[in-house]
Amino acid sequence: MAKIAFLSICDRNAHGLRMMSSILRRNGHECHIVFLKRYGRSPSVEAEPDDYPWIGIDTRGREFRYAHGSPITQRELELLRGLLERICPDAIGMSVTTPLRKRNMQVTRFVKSFSHAPVIWGGYDPTVNTGDCLEHCDYACVGEGDVTILEVARHLDAGENLDSIANLSYRRGGSTVAVPRGPLVHDLDSLPWRDNSPDCKYFIEDDRLIESYPILTDRTAGIYQTITSRGCPYRCTYCCEPSLKDIYTGEKFLRRRSARDTVAELAEAKREYGA
Repeated sequence: MAKIAFLSICDRNAHGLRMMSSILRRNGHECHIVFLKRYGRSPSVEAEPDDYPWIGIDTRGREFRYAHGSPITQRELELLRGLLERICPDAIGMSVTTPLRKRNMQVTRFVKSFSHAPVIWGGYDPTVNTGDCLEHCDYACVGEGDVTILEVARHLDAGENLDSIANLSYRRGGSTVAVPRGPLVHDLDSLPWRDNSPDCKYFIEDDRLIESYPILTDRTAGIYQTITSRGCPYRCTYCCEPSLKDIYTGEKFLRRRSARDTVAELAEAKREYGA
């Protein structure tokens, strides 16, 4: 049984990581999710990376800055270290967006100073900026990771390295090695619902660690977030979707869950959380 730890920086919803946690658990593996800080709590602004201001206009026409929040303190990093040394994961996964790459770099450097577990970055930034991300992590997952994470767990169980797993890219001898991509998951109903259990969930903020953490989102209390489809029919120039479409040329990119599966999840959320 492999043991995987996910780190989610400034995102307690972490839908992708919660989905992969459910997939791992359904297949008998152990999974932990550490939420490090929340998004947008502090008035202090930390644009990431420094040469990209990430300034936008909100719904009221006011200027705002993406990827802001209070800095990660040394005490919070030490709490993270103690937790990971206690969990002792076989691999560490992180979901990375470009505005938050700087913080993920900071945390990855710190984790690699004491842990020998391979650090895998996934999400939009490693998918579209693979080479840049591989300057900081051991493996970059290009594209969707539902099947990839199970292969990671299987290889770890067998004592094998991760170099042959579809969708993973890595650096060897100064060059980027891109393993061919695997197919998309087309039957979304075959995937388990996101992992909302407080078991093996942790939150680090304000120089303290909370275990068995129950909060599901950074949004207003009473809101439950889910996803009913994957992919997009459009190719907007300001969006990353065209780049993702190009990765999966020849496959049906827009996929939808059935109404039955979606409503069943929402009904369960209503019963459990009053959302």
